[in-house]
Amino acid sequence: MNLISFLRNPVYFGRDNRPSQLLITVCWYFGCTVAVSLLFLGFGRVFPEGVPEVTRRYPDLPLWLVLLLPPLVEELAFRFPLRRSLATLGVGLFFLAFLLVSKGFGGEIYTAKLLPARIGIAFGLAGVVWLVARVRLLRMPFVRFFYLSALLFSSMHLFNYVPFSFPRTAVVVLYLTLYVLTKSLSASILGYARIKHGFGFVVLLHVLHNLPVIVLYKF
Repeated sequence: MNLISFLRNPVYFGRDNRPSQLLITVCWYFGCTVAVSLLFLGFGRVFPEGVPEVTRRYPDLPLWLVLLLPPLVEELAFRFPLRRSLATLGVGLFFLAFLLVSKGFGGEIYTAKLLPARIGIAFGLAGVVWLVARVRLLRMPFVRFFYLSALLFSSMHLFNYVPFSFPRTAVVVLYLTLYVLTKSLSASILGYARIKHGFGFVVLLHVLHNLPVIVLYKF
């Protein structure tokens, strides 16, 4: 199934890891990434006062861990559960809870600070949701489940901006709205890649997406 048909009506279908299909998905993902980057570059040139301050808190870890950990954790939270089962839902709920709890503890996700407490609270929250809502989540129409995951992913990335560091103006609201919409598109393409090519491939796409920014930041 091609990407456009899938996004119109997300459904489960068999994997296709032929090189030509992998290449098409890579082109879609990074083509959209470049287009979105140009969109926000233009927005910043036209409305410089409308771009909120970005947080850049990368953990003090070896480069390979900085490259791998955030994509792996985010993909476990948002894309791994798309192939729904009791196990994948449980894993996804734990990592989603871990991200939310870590944001609540000051936003330091990939550090040892209060790590046992964050893991314990996340495990408890995820366990409660899993026990109460697992049947509903398994039976939810896939199209709703798929786009709910994409929306959660994009909304989580609003934490990339320093809270309360920007004026509440129409331009800023427009910027943040565009940000959520474009992140949702990115999440949807990653979701398509998860269904079509498997979990390992979508982690690799995410790592390659983060690579330029992290390398520039580190060096």
